[in-house]
Amino acid sequence: MPLLPRPNRKPAGIFSAGLALLSVALIGINSTGALPDARAQDYSEEMEGELVANLAAGRVVIAVARDGMVIASLENKIEPATRVPPIVPLGSRRAGILLGAVDWASPAAGPELVRLSAELPQLRRASLPAGPHLQPGGSNEVTSEVEMVGLGLLERLRAIVGHLHGNLDIAAQEPIVELILATDDPDVGPEVWLIQYTITQDPLRGDYWQTQVKRPSYHRLWPPEKGQPRTLVEVRYPPDDNAPPLQAMLSQTNGSLENIRSGDPALAAVASAFEKGETQKTSLSDATQFLRSAFNALASPNAGEAVAVINEKTGFEWILEPPKEKEKKPRPPGAPTLEKPGY
Repeated sequence: MPLLPRPNRKPAGIFSAGLALLSVALIGINSTGALPDARAQDYSEEMEGELVANLAAGRVVIAVARDGMVIASLENKIEPATRVPPIVPLGSRRAGILLGAVDWASPAAGPELVRLSAELPQLRRASLPAGPHLQPGGSNEVTSEVEMVGLGLLERLRAIVGHLHGNLDIAAQEPIVELILATDDPDVGPEVWLIQYTITQDPLRGDYWQTQVKRPSYHRLWPPEKGQPRTLVEVRYPPDDNAPPLQAMLSQTNGSLENIRSGDPALAAVASAFEKGETQKTSLSDATQFLRSAFNALASPNAGEAVAVINEKTGFEWILEPPKEKEKKPRPPGAPTLEKPGY
């Protein structure tokens, strides 16, 4: 059963022992990926079963305006437990946006054990390896700050995914997790990076596989190359989402955004600047208002949204913060469950 759902397929967030034979030892994993010594034996004996990976799916659009950048995240509810791609502040002038398998848990144990959005601010490699090292599949020179965040998340993912031992139906280049880093440094200027994490699997014996996360690939999405238009930055997940990007929809005369352009001259001017690849000519407030209006027009029923800005004067600010999720209490070992076997 595939980890990452695709259109017209069954929801793929839950892996059953009968379907994928996953050996899971995630209960009690701490920030280093290790089990508490006093409980390791009990957990390793109990956790032969299911693992749930809830997805953050949808589209993330970033507009770099003349006085900051706006980050808008819209959920694509491809399965019941899908969540809006979380926007995570990483200081006053940087934010990370996560897509893919961002929450990990075991239904037998109850609560989520790993929530990457909560851990992301602390997931930073202390230093880089000595000597030259290549960045596979990337573009442009990767800054040390970006790479240290990328490697910090890599170490956490390896601690999680190393417990997956069933054969997963994932294409070789299909990312299991994506991280967008958006920065507006007054000394460097605005930058947007996409960091992608893929996995490899090797059969060891029978249906038992070794799963590993490869070193991430880095792709600079902003600023564009010299002479290229300064358009909206958009990333969507799953990768095979065939919905048209917002940039392409701006030129559709009968599309969902036409009412926005025709109803407000100020928003029409923003749309025109976006369409021409001149996002830097818009103000942060106008760009924010346009993206909020556009997402309201595009959102499906009950889809979650989140909007934040990095203002060049005041730094990170929430414009539309997603609802806080309730904390789940751990389920005592051996307690009754409503989960159906083999679900």
